[in-house]
Amino acid sequence: MSPNWAPLDALNLLFLPLMVVTAGQCYKHWGSLWDAELTAADRQLLQQAVIFVLLPVVVLCHELGHVAAIKFFGGTIKEFHYAFQSGYVVPGQSFPPDQTIWLYFSGNLVQILMGVAAGLLALLSNSPPIVAMLVYLALWSVGGTVIVYALLSLTGLYGDWINIYSYGLSPLVLAIGAFQLTMAALVFWCLYGELPKFWFIGKVNHSWRDEVTQLKEQVTRYPSAENWLHLAWSCFGQGLFRTSERFLSKAGQLAPESPAVKILEATTADRKGNLDYAIECYERLAELNSLPARQREVILLELANCQSKQGNAIAALKTYNQAVVESPHLADPHYYRGVLLGNAGQFHEAEAELKMSLLLEWLDKSLPSTVPARLLSIKTKQLPKQ
Repeated sequence: MSPNWAPLDALNLLFLPLMVVTAGQCYKHWGSLWDAELTAADRQLLQQAVIFVLLPVVVLCHELGHVAAIKFFGGTIKEFHYAFQSGYVVPGQSFPPDQTIWLYFSGNLVQILMGVAAGLLALLSNSPPIVAMLVYLALWSVGGTVIVYALLSLTGLYGDWINIYSYGLSPLVLAIGAFQLTMAALVFWCLYGELPKFWFIGKVNHSWRDEVTQLKEQVTRYPSAENWLHLAWSCFGQGLFRTSERFLSKAGQLAPESPAVKILEATTADRKGNLDYAIECYERLAELNSLPARQREVILLELANCQSKQGNAIAALKTYNQAVVESPHLADPHYYRGVLLGNAGQFHEAEAELKMSLLLEWLDKSLPSTVPARLLSIKTKQLPKQ
């Protein structure tokens, strides 16, 4: 239905090129986009396709929903306007209050039903890109109307919801309000609930789904602390932190003093911002002499990283120095030591540390690619000001 003021159609001059670029990117990467391996780049492109290609279709159907309701109640269309992400319909005559409420609600209902249909199709599909696209479409379609459009109503950019509630607390309005709140709660649960996240990751990452299925079978047969930890780390790596903590608790009950358990406890505390507990765990672990060399290397690095996050650069530098002495073959402590020295303004020392890191073995394989940028930043800071 018509908003309080017409949308700025000039915005579509920007939106249209984005549609074309997105369609071109989908065509260019068509083969890799639809294969069984869904990468981060694939997911980003699918989200763009949903926003810039599929949502305009949903918005058109939304407006056609208003048209259908007007026709159903015997009315005529005075004005129809559509502009990719916005639109309105003006009927040619007035209607009774209940019918008018339905006219305002009809477009939103069509959009919600399209989103629900996309979600149901995602349940049935086994193709990672199809599932991802349908889930994104479902969330944007339903969330777009029950949350985003509702907020825009307060600004006057979109009038359906505010016009519905302007008719007072009639049974029909209350029913629509309850339906809207239910759908909004469902969207938030899908976005932040652990169960839907677990389902989605398993649907779009079949190798992880197979891995976690196998780990669950192992822990069912042999519920050891080690097997519970494998499950916990697998979920932690996918961002399923509450599930990871649940499995970690099982491991902790069986082996509360296990170094492996304490490492994940410290990692979890670090992620949650509880640096004091994380540092305490890592310090206790660093005092153990029986740990494997690689495990000790990780512990020292994580301890120093937590100290650095806490703002204790002196303690962090001391721990990095210890890691350098104990593991002279390792690049990571040189890298982090270089970062700390650079932040402290000791550019020559920082540059030497970063260059040294390029000659050694890396634990974190993502770090080497960042060294050139850090060296360039240091070199720029050392240049005399003009």
